[in-house]
Amino acid sequence: MPFRRTPVVLAAVAALATTVAAVPAATAAAVAAAPWTEPAAIPGAAPTPAPLIVTGDGRALVFPASDRSNAVTPAGAPTEIVPLNPATGAAAGTPRSLSIASVLAASYARDHYVIAGSTLDRDGTISDKSHVQVAYGTGGGDVGPLKGIPGSTGEHAFALAANDDGVIAIVLGNTTERRLLIRRPNGRGFVQAFQAKVGSQGRGATVAVGAKGDVLMVWENAHHIYARHVGTSGGVGAVHHIGDGVQSHLQAAVESGGRLMAAWVSQRVGEGDASTPATLFFTTAAPGKGFNKAKQIESVGVEGTGRYVSDPAVRLVTGGASLLAWTGYDAGTGHYVVRVMSLSGGHTSTPQTVSDPAVDAVLGDLSVDAAGGAGVVWRTGVAGADPDGASQQAQAALRPSPSQPFGAPETIEAPASGGSLPYAPLIALAPSTGAALAEVSVFGPAGAASPLVVSARPAP
Repeated sequence: MPFRRTPVVLAAVAALATTVAAVPAATAAAVAAAPWTEPAAIPGAAPTPAPLIVTGDGRALVFPASDRSNAVTPAGAPTEIVPLNPATGAAAGTPRSLSIASVLAASYARDHYVIAGSTLDRDGTISDKSHVQVAYGTGGGDVGPLKGIPGSTGEHAFALAANDDGVIAIVLGNTTERRLLIRRPNGRGFVQAFQAKVGSQGRGATVAVGAKGDVLMVWENAHHIYARHVGTSGGVGAVHHIGDGVQSHLQAAVESGGRLMAAWVSQRVGEGDASTPATLFFTTAAPGKGFNKAKQIESVGVEGTGRYVSDPAVRLVTGGASLLAWTGYDAGTGHYVVRVMSLSGGHTSTPQTVSDPAVDAVLGDLSVDAAGGAGVVWRTGVAGADPDGASQQAQAALRPSPSQPFGAPETIEAPASGGSLPYAPLIALAPSTGAALAEVSVFGPAGAASPLVVSARPAP
């Protein structure tokens, strides 16, 4: 069976095209509480999740899918590159067009980034005739030509990661395999490190690049979770079966000292119905050692229609500190909550519930700066996957350093009555300052626009 899929962003744009085209350029009413700035709509962007990055020099960019129903977007461009004002979140330059979709982006060095995505068929979808292209740019908005990755026809990009030295890793795959390719700053371009065969139950894959240039890939196949490490000199380690999972949300990280970490949330979901609990696992391996037995962190034992845990379910990051965030459940209040846990030397700490346990909340994203300051963002009014009938908000909590807890919830965006926040919000911290940008997808009520908005916050 040929591999073919319609990107989520393109499907959502198509579904919204009639509605968005018929409404004026007004935005859904937004409510931002200080110190967050009023959310700024990104011109020409569809209200679907888009990569958001802040480079080492503090310059910010977003890579949204294009809203093809307006006159702002360059003709025929499925994706944009939009420089942002890091102090306000507003667009700060003319959007550049990209001819690829389902874009991934990662920053590296002081002011560089890499993007990867799929070419489109004539009917505007990603198909078995599509291939993966990459390009390199700078925070100032300059971007080089798109270049195809040899042998990628019929594949798409599962994950992309980079480190400060410009070591870049990408996972490509189709219905039968996952391939890890690595580009080191030696002029050779992407070189395949290994490939893993998968079957009909092959699921996701992710990748992380360590500060020293080693790479960790994690993937799911036949209800098992696997990991494989590639050393700084390119040597490929053994395949490790690190745990089991079903339709798992996967995360990987490599600490600066070389410790490997993986986390995932496993939950069987069919036809919108959760038939097993969402269970979070974490495992780690010291440098040169095997992985520990996976530790169960929490099991969210709520099942039923719409009660599965929505994407991303879990986030694992490292930098100035290592942190794990996930969607949990407070049995005392009967609400979904967002929790964050610090990791040290492979050991887990007591988690902090950062969302208000009196309302339902599901994880959006997690980011850390070079000094260990961190920010986490989430949506309220969502009970696992479905709205619970309460007003929705995008909220965040930040901490200035690893020695301090996260602060109280702060409101970033609250759509007008009748509006909603259908996707997970994103957050990115400036590596050197800890200043934050948050991205929120807003579906406006009838008669109002549905924008992709970005808000800014100074460091706590």
